[in-house]
Amino acid sequence: MSLRGNQTRVRKTILLLIICLLILDCVENPHPALKLRSLTQALSHGEREKHQRERDQLKQQLQLKLDEWHKAGKFPGATLGVVLANGESFSLAVGYSDRNAKTPMKPTDRMLAGSVGKTFAAATALQLVKEGKIGLDERIEKYLGREPWFSRLPNARTITVRQLMNHTSGLVRYEFKDQFTRDLTANPEKRWQPNELVAYLLDEKAPFAAGSGWDYSDTNYIVLGMIIEKVTGKKFYDEANRRLIKPLKLTNTIPQDGLKLAGVIQGYAGPNNPFGGKDEMIHAGKFIINPQFEWTGGGYASTAEDLARWAKMIYEGRAYSADLLPQVLDGVPAPMLGRETRYGLGVIIRKTAAGTSYGHSGFFPGYMTDMMYFPEQKVAVAVQVNTSVGRDLGKPLGRVLWEVFEIVKGSAGQGVSDPASSTSIYCVKWQLRRVKDTVVGETKAYLEFDEKSGRFSGDGGCNRVSGNFAVNGQNIRFTNAISTKRACVDTRLQEIENQFFSSLTEVTQFELKDGLVLKAGDRTLLLLGN
Repeated sequence: MSLRGNQTRVRKTILLLIICLLILDCVENPHPALKLRSLTQALSHGEREKHQRERDQLKQQLQLKLDEWHKAGKFPGATLGVVLANGESFSLAVGYSDRNAKTPMKPTDRMLAGSVGKTFAAATALQLVKEGKIGLDERIEKYLGREPWFSRLPNARTITVRQLMNHTSGLVRYEFKDQFTRDLTANPEKRWQPNELVAYLLDEKAPFAAGSGWDYSDTNYIVLGMIIEKVTGKKFYDEANRRLIKPLKLTNTIPQDGLKLAGVIQGYAGPNNPFGGKDEMIHAGKFIINPQFEWTGGGYASTAEDLARWAKMIYEGRAYSADLLPQVLDGVPAPMLGRETRYGLGVIIRKTAAGTSYGHSGFFPGYMTDMMYFPEQKVAVAVQVNTSVGRDLGKPLGRVLWEVFEIVKGSAGQGVSDPASSTSIYCVKWQLRRVKDTVVGETKAYLEFDEKSGRFSGDGGCNRVSGNFAVNGQNIRFTNAISTKRACVDTRLQEIENQFFSSLTEVTQFELKDGLVLKAGDRTLLLLGN
C-alpha cells in the first residue's frame, strides 16, 4: 500500500512512514479471537448484560466448588484467583482468615506464597540472561568464586546457573536441616544473610555430581539470588520490584522482608511443627519466626488473583523475553513432584487430567499455594490456603486447580472471545518509504491499546514501546512513550522500528473510516481494520 497525493509531491525530501494493519490468519496472530474495535466504540447494553450474566454464572459455579471442597476438608480458609484467556481476572474466597474469631476470608487477603516466589527470582535472572549479564551455562564460580566460603560449597566448581534454576546442582535443602530449624526458632527476630543459610551445608558431600540428578532445594535459589545481587550491585527485592512487580502492576504482592507484613492473615502450621513449634504463625501482629529468611527461595506474600495474573504473564512471555520460553520450559524429570512431572527454569511442568500446565507450588509454615497456567486455553488459576497441614486439605491443591480449570473451560463465558475486553490488539506491518514510494525498510509488530487503563504498548522484535494514550473527540495523544531496544542482529531493522515508535508521540488526530487513521503533522499513519 502506498501513500500518494499532494504531500508526496510537495515534500519529496521528507520520509513518509505508513503503517498498514494486515488481516493475518490465526497462525500469525497470537490473539486471533480479539476483534479490532475503534478506540471510542462502546459495547451495546445487551452485550454487556450477556457478558455479566456469563461471568456471574461462572463465579457461582466456582464458588460452589470452593464451598464443597471446604465442607469436605478441615482447613480454615482459601482464596482462588482466575485469569481468563482475554486477561480478565477475578477472585473468590471460602472459610475463615481467623478460625478462632470466625473472621470470613476475603478474596483480597494476602498469604505467604512459599516457593512460588522462586518464579520472581527466575524471571529476574532471565532478564539478566537476555541482557548478557548472566549466562545460563556459565559456572557459578564466575560470579561467586571469590567468596570466602565458595570452595566449601558442594560441587562448587562444576555447578552452572542453569543447574541452580532446574535443581540439578546437587545442593541440598538448608531449610530442613535440624540445626537450622532449631536456630530459627531460638532466634525468632534474627535477620538472616544468604551466606548464613548456605553455611548449613558447607563441607557436605553432594548426593550426586552437578547435572547428573535432581533434588528440589531452596539453596539453589538462595545462591541464584546472590548471583543476581552480584551482577546488578543492587538488593534483590529492589531489582525485582523495578523489573517485575511495579511494571506488571502486581499491587497485592509484597516482599516477605520482616516480622510484620501488611495484610497477611493468620496461618496455621499445626502444633509442634519444627518452625516455631506453634499452630498460629502470627502472634500480637508479628510472625513467631522471621519469614525474611526465605528470600529468593520464596520470599513473597501475595493474593491468589495476583498470582494467577503473574502466571499468565510469565508463560505468555511478558515477564522476560519470550524467546527464552523454550529453554524455560525444557524441563528435566522431577519424580519427587509427581509422575511425568518435569522442572524447567523456575517452572513445574505437570501433566494433569485437564492437560499440560505450567506453574509452581509453594509451602511456608502456616500457608500453602499453587498456581497453574494452561497454555492451550491461555487460562491461569491460583489457590492459597492458610494452613500447611496437608492432610486437612482433603485433596492436593494441584487437583483443586485442574478441577477449577475444567469448570472455566466448560463455561460458555470462559473468555476466549470475550467482547467485554478493554484491549484492542493490532497486528501491523509498517514500511519506511522514500520518494516515489521506494520501500527502504519493512517489518511487522503488534500494537496493543488498553482502553480501560489508557496504556498502549508495542513490540516489533527489535524494539519495545509503552506509554499512555488519551482520546478526546477526534484528538488523540500518546504520552510518556518509552522505547527500549532489544538484542537484535539487524541494526537497520531496529532503526526502522525506532523511527516508527518515536513518531507516535507526534500524533494529534484520528479519523474512523474503515479502520483508524492517525495524523501526525504532515504525515499520515494509516491503520486499516479487519
